[in-house]
Amino acid sequence: MPESYNQVNIVSVKEDKPVKTWKGMTRRKKVKFRNDYFQEVTLSILLYEESPLLKQLIYATNGAVSSLVNATNSHDLVGKECVVEVKHTFTGMNIYANVVSIDHIKNYVEVPDEDDEDFEDES
Repeated sequence: MPESYNQVNIVSVKEDKPVKTWKGMTRRKKVKFRNDYFQEVTLSILLYEESPLLKQLIYATNGAVSSLVNATNSHDLVGKECVVEVKHTFTGMNIYANVVSIDHIKNYVEVPDEDDEDFEDES
């Protein structure tokens, strides 16, 4: 996925292996995003309440799940649209795409307001 802001859909959410963090063993979810060009990027989100990316994901999806930390069925996120900021990391001969932020689609795509004078109803 290109290094930029990408309009994406969430295509899957799966359990990931727990990792040891400063909070002890911490659960994770692996969230896969896909743009309109079928390019994908996967993010492993730490599941603790203060996690910045977890908070961003919940905001970006209008609270499709109130908290992935306690969610047993996170399939409510699949199909949701959002915007991810991708930055590339170069390690030797490899390039890695990393999701560094997640935001609500409305902050990037202008949706016409029906009360707007320039809005034309095509029906």
